[in-house]
Amino acid sequence: MKFILKNTSAVDLFAFLAIILLPWQARWILAYRTIDGQPYEYGTIGIYAGSVVVVAAIFLLWHSRQAHPRMTWPAKVFFGWLLLSSLFANDAVLALWNLGLAVIAFGYFVIASSWERAKVIGALIAAGVAQAVIAWLQFIDQRVIASTFLGVAEHTPWVLGQSVVIIHGQRILRAYGLLPHPNMLAGILAVSLMLVVYRFIRNERLDPAVRSQAVRQKLEVLFLLLLSALLITFSRSALVSVLVIGFGWFAVALATGRLPQIRGLGRLFLLGLLLFLVFTSIAGGIWLERFGIVPVSGEQRRLETLSTSERLLSFHEAEVVLKPRTLGIGLGLGSFVPALAEAIPRLPVYVYQPVHAVPIMALLEIGVLGTAFLIWFLYSLLPKGIIRRGAHDILKLYPVSLVAVLLVIGLFDHYLWTSYFGQSLWWVVFGAAVSRTS
Repeated sequence: MKFILKNTSAVDLFAFLAIILLPWQARWILAYRTIDGQPYEYGTIGIYAGSVVVVAAIFLLWHSRQAHPRMTWPAKVFFGWLLLSSLFANDAVLALWNLGLAVIAFGYFVIASSWERAKVIGALIAAGVAQAVIAWLQFIDQRVIASTFLGVAEHTPWVLGQSVVIIHGQRILRAYGLLPHPNMLAGILAVSLMLVVYRFIRNERLDPAVRSQAVRQKLEVLFLLLLSALLITFSRSALVSVLVIGFGWFAVALATGRLPQIRGLGRLFLLGLLLFLVFTSIAGGIWLERFGIVPVSGEQRRLETLSTSERLLSFHEAEVVLKPRTLGIGLGLGSFVPALAEAIPRLPVYVYQPVHAVPIMALLEIGVLGTAFLIWFLYSLLPKGIIRRGAHDILKLYPVSLVAVLLVIGLFDHYLWTSYFGQSLWWVVFGAAVSRTS
């Protein structure tokens, strides 16, 4: 936070605000698309308040010559394909609006790849910490207070349809933060948590004579705060992503004999394990139930069965709308839900949901070629020789491997594709990962 308090420029301020306000969901709604006369979330056309800050930050970066965005051939081909797919969508206006949001979300890549990486990481950690504090206040109060300014709807555990778990026979509201769903909150918490781990390892690598004990203790406190907040979201995909990447880092450190990384990761693992055991003990083993380690009983079994059946049903629904045209040019951005409602009519509007897997949503909405162009575009953004540089110092690869946190989450959820927040989170993490600045 020192760069905010000292020698702060307009570029630093707006770039920091753009990232820390990433979860801000306030928007000016212009129109609703409907299914059988009922509006649905994925058909909402509106302008997000935070996008204004993003545009301002990009302008300042460009004006200060820190950002030099240029349209490469992969970028031209990919965004050109999105435009073509949108024009041929059944609802071209909705698809084009979603394309506009996707372009603004890409602005986070411009910010994160142009701004100093250390500052981007600091801002992402600050954003996660702010959401963690809000999450704990909500969890203690067992209520999310509605706010038009913050773009937050009211959530209480006794209302059906809310995201809850059953602990000691009681409906317990999962933490939402300022986001529409606990899984989305868990995404930014997982990213912030792993960035804290990354900074912890960097500090441990320093010579003992200059290593800061105060920094170590601060990072340990942040680690415990973010992990505890992640636990009260009860998001399995986010916790699995943290475990996969964390164990991956540990395995690489063991294989390369990097003692500072081994010691640092081992210390955090023991702290995290202790916190998990205490939390699980107090919460009646709910996390063990969520992972199927112990038998699930009562109302929690019904919730778990419902969650699993809904996810499996969404894969079947993807087959229903899968046609040669869909695989060819795609349905258009944001067009899966209305296409599903057309294929399977007369169901309650809340039943129509995206498939819980980003790769499948990409194939459905932009087609096989569009997905190939996306992969080509992402590959083109990677710095040349990044693997070779990482071979000399494995820690250089850690920021890039942070993208894997979101890749794992994307296998089990759709918000990284279907929401402005999810796309923005992806691009800011990817931008920080490939940034050439220190």
